Amino acid sequence: MAKKRSAPSGGRRENRAESSSRRLNSASGRRKLVAFFIVSSIIAIVTYRYRFRQSSPSQGLVTTHANCQHILAENSKVSGNSSQRHYTYPVHGYITPWNSRGYELAKRFNSKFTHLSPIWYDLKSQQTSLVLEGRHNADRGWISELKKAGEALILPRVVLEASPAVLLGKEKQRNKAINLIVTECKKWDMMGIVLESWSSGQLMVSCMIQACGIWHCSL
Repeated sequence: MAKKRSAPSGGRRENRAESSSRRLNSASGRRKLVAFFIVSSIIAIVTYRYRFRQSSPSQGLVTTHANCQHILAENSKVSGNSSQRHYTYPVHGYITPWNSRGYELAKRFNSKFTHLSPIWYDLKSQQTSLVLEGRHNADRGWISELKKAGEALILPRVVLEASPAVLLGKEKQRNKAINLIVTECKKWDMMGIVLESWSSGQLMVSCMIQACGIWHCSL
């Protein structure tokens, strides 16, 4: 009578266990890989939307056909990207002392500008002398922070309240005005000024434009 063989049941169980373990590890690896790609895609989408969600060009807001609805909806919004510029030509911004938020935005978006002009000074006649008013508006701390925030040139606006024809036409008065302005710029380490004479409009006359050229050379 033939003797029955005993099956290696222990070895088979071990093989089945190893095979099952490999399948589980493989499935777990695939799940982790899928999860990684899903999470990476979500992060990429969120990052892209954050960087470009308020970009005016990407929203089609830079147009010659702007309407009042666009202005009312977008006027209080600012770009989420505070450092990148979308163009290379000069950008000049004015900061008024009665709008404190403008001072903070100038620091935050310094890299967006090439020139920044705080509205601080008025050059006025006082009998036979000249007075530069608005010096109390100058803020050394803000100027220092602005320089640290970016490379925009600080050019305060000076309005000619004195008669432009007299001021620019007489050498003695012109030299007084130049000394006042240059001294103030050196005091605050500013790069120049924006000179305005909107009250009388005489800077449009050719002789006044030539006189302004003399000012430019002197400054």
